[in-house]
Amino acid sequence: MNSSAPSSLQIDMPCEWRISPHPVPYQAARDNMEKRVTAILQHESRECIWFLEHPPVYTAGRGFSAEDVQDLGDIPLHHIDRGGKITFHGPGQLVGYLMLDLRQRKKDVKHYVAVVEQWIITTLSQLNIPTVQRADAIGVYTPCPQAGSGTAKIAAIGLKLRKWVSYHGFSININPDPLYFKRITPCGLANTPMSCCHDYDPNITRPHLIQTLQQTAPTFFQNLALNAIQERTSN
Repeated sequence: MNSSAPSSLQIDMPCEWRISPHPVPYQAARDNMEKRVTAILQHESRECIWFLEHPPVYTAGRGFSAEDVQDLGDIPLHHIDRGGKITFHGPGQLVGYLMLDLRQRKKDVKHYVAVVEQWIITTLSQLNIPTVQRADAIGVYTPCPQAGSGTAKIAAIGLKLRKWVSYHGFSININPDPLYFKRITPCGLANTPMSCCHDYDPNITRPHLIQTLQQTAPTFFQNLALNAIQERTSN
């Protein structure tokens, strides 16, 4: 697996940053995460945040419902053990996998989800993208008065913990083909359209988004150990 980081950005972080320059098949990424989590649990490897893009794929978490599928065509579907329902990963979307050790931090799942959400919100605000949160649904949303919910989804979060080491993570839409999302009910939210970074600024690139996530990461790591973020109230 190839990795690199912007040479102009020097960050003293407890984790390894990995950035894959080419699309990574979903099963290969999943196998890599499983191995890394095992190594972290055994104190044989550092924590890792891995940014990548997948070839087109649908993933279904523990809340999967067959009624959320319209027509997947020839795109593969992976049933996995993260939280959440069905979603799409593919070109034009940044995926961030978080292999982080919470054993020495605040061991609270709702707090962890809230901190990840806040990291994405802070990052998008740096890019002048307005965001809102919904009490009834995990993720990050943008205002959309035309939608039944009044919001459109720009980022999805699906996490898994194994003995307080996390894996899976989040995805942020940069400029994916919206037709992929029309084949499913993303995250089970029937009245919520999808939005993307290019709806607000067509000049936002994948490297730019990654660099901004890295720049806002120090606060993210600080909040992992604090009670500074209000925990989610929804399940």
